[in-house]
Amino acid sequence: MNNIATTGSISTHHGSIKTRFTCRFLWALKNLSKNKKPISYHKVKIAAYSSMASAVGSSRTWSRVMLRRIRSRRRLSLASVTFRRRNIREAINTNGSKYNKKNNKEVSRNDDEAVSKLKELVPGGKVMGFSSLLDESAHYIKCLNMQVQIMRNIADLLSR
Repeated sequence: MNNIATTGSISTHHGSIKTRFTCRFLWALKNLSKNKKPISYHKVKIAAYSSMASAVGSSRTWSRVMLRRIRSRRRLSLASVTFRRRNIREAINTNGSKYNKKNNKEVSRNDDEAVSKLKELVPGGKVMGFSSLLDESAHYIKCLNMQVQIMRNIADLLSR
């Protein structure tokens, strides 16, 4: 574990989200490997998301929602948890070709559709206001990006 904490991409500061996520994720993977059953993609995904949410703590709505789902042992639905690039692009992109200066109704309808799609992607987003939705979305995307970087680093270290 010390080797992973000393790599260039992962912070060595013990209080950082990256370090907390890495330690919790490796611990979860270790516990999965103790089981004699084969490790499934679904179990690794749940370990990654629970590690990320617990590393962030209860300061964010999306992490509280994820932790509540995991603790109540509900199956995580793919639609509410996975990061789908195509859906994010659609949610953020307000199609400029449909913009009409004379008729703002089309633009507001596109904006409403984009906000509703974004609310579906961010855990707990359905009950958030617009400004908190944008703040939580930005933080969630940063954490997902960090999660991917750390998982790549772990995979690189294990493949050596």
